[in-house]
Amino acid sequence: MKGTIRGLVASVTLVWLAGPACTVHNIECAQNAGICEGSLLASLYLQSVTPTIMLGDSAGNIFLSYDGRSWTGPIVNFNGSAISSIIYANGRFWASTVATMVSIYYSTDGISWSSTNTGLGSAARQGGLAYGKGLFVTGGGGGPSLHYSQDGLSWTGSTDPEGSVVPFQTIESITFVGNTFAGGEDAGGQFMFASDGIDWVNGCSSTALPSEITYHKGSFYSGDTGVINIGVVGGGACATVSAVTGIQTMGSNGDQLLASGTGGVIYRSSDAINWSANLSPGGSNTMETTSLADPRVSIIAGQNATYYLSGDGGYNWSGPYTVPGAANIQASFVKAGFPY
Repeated sequence: MKGTIRGLVASVTLVWLAGPACTVHNIECAQNAGICEGSLLASLYLQSVTPTIMLGDSAGNIFLSYDGRSWTGPIVNFNGSAISSIIYANGRFWASTVATMVSIYYSTDGISWSSTNTGLGSAARQGGLAYGKGLFVTGGGGGPSLHYSQDGLSWTGSTDPEGSVVPFQTIESITFVGNTFAGGEDAGGQFMFASDGIDWVNGCSSTALPSEITYHKGSFYSGDTGVINIGVVGGGACATVSAVTGIQTMGSNGDQLLASGTGGVIYRSSDAINWSANLSPGGSNTMETTSLADPRVSIIAGQNATYYLSGDGGYNWSGPYTVPGAANIQASFVKAGFPY
């Protein structure tokens, strides 16, 4: 393999090998050892690490970039409804919105999109969308507020073991982190957790809305309305982190926890106790979404189409930049290439 890395973009070569007849795409053989046995020839594809960066705004628009600087879009508009989540699973991009008549949107290339609402029924809006352990989960408000799907196309409303509708009615965030599904409910600032995405239990409650929940070194964190909450299973009040303020969005790259919010200030910490501000632009734009897919490409974005980029895992940032034609950026996703 050979390649060069320039900023956020790199290239690799195509390598042909003799061996078992399987095509190694992503880490397929490592995850499914049996598929690579018993044949004669193989081709190993080493993907480009050129990132795919996708942003969704408050007006329902999707924007696409491959270098973080030049943008294509709006690619599509989802009926003017704010984008709540963007994920990548099973070879497709997926997006949810806060539309009154809810649908889940999907695309193989990020350009041509289709939609489905099969089984979503009376769900009024989707505050988040996640994928893990072979299951899609989405949640919002109105009717059965949590739904799950094996293929992302046909959905089933979640029920608890006794058969009643899961009693969460205003879901503001759903994510898969720390090998479990985690969600945040608007009413009471409630955390909630489900290891299987179906049977949910209450977590602690906070004075802030648990949005953009992230997992870092054994703990769940979420920031909104200026505080950082530590989410745990069980009742009672959530513990808070008082070292930083004005936080709206958080993320972890495994090594450090990043938090941002008012004024575009980006804080980082390895232990969630000691924090430093490694970007203090002093602007007026609040950051609302964080994607840390890979140390090679990280993005934090928010109001007035403003965003910042990092190519070293969040230690150093460039910006602010703006996405032409975008409103407030509310959802982001980075598919960083190899080893995807």
